[in-house]
Amino acid sequence: MVPGMADSYLRLDPNQIIETVETLTRRIRERFPEANLNKVCDSLFKVAKQAQVRSNEIDRPMYSLRLLTLLFIAATISVFVVIYRQFRLEDTLLGLELHPTFPGPRGGLGGE
Repeated sequence: MVPGMADSYLRLDPNQIIETVETLTRRIRERFPEANLNKVCDSLFKVAKQAQVRSNEIDRPMYSLRLLTLLFIAATISVFVVIYRQFRLEDTLLGLELHPTFPGPRGGLGGE
């Protein structure tokens, strides 16, 4: 199989769709100038153009969402740092050592 060929069948190119609709519209107008099918083709062309515009909008990167995500991650990390420091401060004020350099005989934190 040719590399990239399978991938090309899985994607729709808005420009190709519009070109195909234009060709279809032209052929129908040539063969059936009085048919109501021309209105259908006009509607289909409008839908294809709207889909192309919408597709381009969706394809653009959302910088505001990226910024909000980064701010959320930074805020979450900040909360964890503040909580960790608060517990360390309370441990120091009470004279407790909850972070020994080696575990006790039971493997616990208190060095029991």
